[in-house]
Amino acid sequence: MLVYHPSFDIYHTAYRILKILYDNRNIEIEKDRMRIIDFILLFPQELNNFRVPQNASKFKNLYKITTYNKIPDKNRVFQQTRSFYEISLQCLTSRDLLDLDQYKQGILKLNLTSIDDGLKTELSRTDLIDQTILKIIYDHFIKLPTKDLIERTSLVDNKYAIYKNQ
Repeated sequence: MLVYHPSFDIYHTAYRILKILYDNRNIEIEKDRMRIIDFILLFPQELNNFRVPQNASKFKNLYKITTYNKIPDKNRVFQQTRSFYEISLQCLTSRDLLDLDQYKQGILKLNLTSIDDGLKTELSRTDLIDQTILKIIYDHFIKLPTKDLIERTSLVDNKYAIYKNQ
């Protein structure tokens, strides 16, 4: 039996990345931070397992964990989606949708001049991605420093210890 999930779809991943960057046009975001934010977007029920900022605690129970959306091992899923995420970033960079110089430094920045009107229309749509979780992410997570986001979610292993000193 085939089972589809957007986390294992490079084009859906590319769309989510573009959507987040387009909605926050002036932001430059580290690749690792975007990856964690994308995980929250994909699995909003995992907010129940994260230490969310105090002003976002009211949203913790908004997305319930059920037998249908429960992730047995969030860290394993996070690692399994890494290659899809990286391929999506390479695809976006090769099409000049992400700034190449920033990308080489581990920063994602949207290249607005490369986005045509059709793509702008698609990225402006509000019916393709849950707007509630996007608002939670934009209001409470996107501006958190990478170090704080890693500590709150426990998604990244010890090889990212460089963030612990920042």
